[in-house]
Amino acid sequence: MKDWKRKKVAILLRRSEGEKGTPQDQLERIKPMLLDLVKKGKIKKIDWNIVGKDIEGKKRFSRKRDLVLKGDVFNEGRGTSAMGLNEQDRPVAMELLRRMDEGQYEAVIAESLDRFSRDPLSFAYVALPLWRDKSKIFWGLQENEGWGANQTPHEESIIVTKLMWGGEAKKGEIRKSKSQLAAAVLRGFVPASKPEWLGSKSKAHGLDYRKAWELMQKEGEREYKGNMILNNPTDVGEPFGKDNKWASLWYSKMKAWDDLGVLYNWLDGVEQVNEYIRNHQYRRPRDAFKQTDVKNIINSTRGFFGYPAGVNIAKTERFVIFPDPADLDLVQLGINKDPRVVEGFEVQDLEVGDRKLAFAQTQPKAR
Repeated sequence: MKDWKRKKVAILLRRSEGEKGTPQDQLERIKPMLLDLVKKGKIKKIDWNIVGKDIEGKKRFSRKRDLVLKGDVFNEGRGTSAMGLNEQDRPVAMELLRRMDEGQYEAVIAESLDRFSRDPLSFAYVALPLWRDKSKIFWGLQENEGWGANQTPHEESIIVTKLMWGGEAKKGEIRKSKSQLAAAVLRGFVPASKPEWLGSKSKAHGLDYRKAWELMQKEGEREYKGNMILNNPTDVGEPFGKDNKWASLWYSKMKAWDDLGVLYNWLDGVEQVNEYIRNHQYRRPRDAFKQTDVKNIINSTRGFFGYPAGVNIAKTERFVIFPDPADLDLVQLGINKDPRVVEGFEVQDLEVGDRKLAFAQTQPKAR
C-alpha cells in the first residue's frame, strides 16, 4: 500500500459456513486498521453503512431492498460459501463487482484474501477483467498484499498458490466443524431457540408458557395479508413482561406445534424440567441452574425444545426427530453428559424425502 493515495475503497465482509464469529466481529477487528489508513491518506473516508445482509442478522435478506442501499461496507453475512462467485450464491459480492466496474471503487479491502474466494479459478473468471484490464485492486489486510497491486505474473503466481493451499486447510476445518455438529445432534443438541428456563439469566425466567398459550387462544386470531395472526399481541405479552413481537412470534410457533400435535408434549416437558430445577438440592433456582446436572439436561433436550416435531437441519437433506423428555429419566440425563447411554434416548436421523414441512420443522439458514 506504499503507493496508495486516497483510493476510494469498498469493504467486504463474509463468514463461511462452519466458521466461528460474525461479520460484526470481523468489522470490529478491521475497523481500527481502516481508520488508520484513512488518517494516513491511503484511502478516502469510508461510508460505514451496510450494503447486503443485515449485519445484526435480524432481517432476512432481500435482493431488491438490500442490494440498492448506499454504503461502502458490503456484508455477505454468515454461512456464505467461498468456493464460488456467482449471482445465485453470492449476490452481494457480485453487486460489489458491478459497482467497481462502474467506477465507484478503485479497490476492495477484506480481512484476508480468502474472504473473496477460496477457489482462485472461480474468482479469476469474474474478477480478472477488473483486476487486469481496469487496474482494480483486491486487498487482504492479514496478508498485506493483493491482486492487482503490482500486476506482475510472478506476484500473481505466489498469491494464487497461497490462496489454494490456505483454502484446502480451511475446507478441512469446516468439514471438522460440520462433523462436530452432526455428533452434537445425535446427543440431542441443535442450535435453536429455547424456553426461558427457571433460574436462567432471563428476566422472565420460569415463564408460564401454558398460561401464555391459554391467553393467546382467548384472544384468538385474524387474517392479515393472507396470513392468520394473533389478536392484540401487546395485551398477550404484557402479563409476562414481553412485547407484541414476542407474543406474535411465540403464537406462530405454538400454533404450528399444536397443528402438528406436539404442543402439549412441549408444555409438559418445559414444566417437567422447571420442576426438576425447583426441587434441586440447591434450593435457589439461579444456583441450581448453574449446576452440571441441570446443564446436562438442558443440553440434551435442546433439540426437542427447539423442534418438538422434528427438524430439517439447515442445508442438509436430513430430518431429525428428538426424544420427548417425558419418556426419559431426568435424573439419569443429569448424571450423564452423553445422553445416549440413558435408556430410551434415541435421536432419529432420517432423510427428508418428500415429507411436507411446516416452518416450525425447518432450521433457518444462516443469514
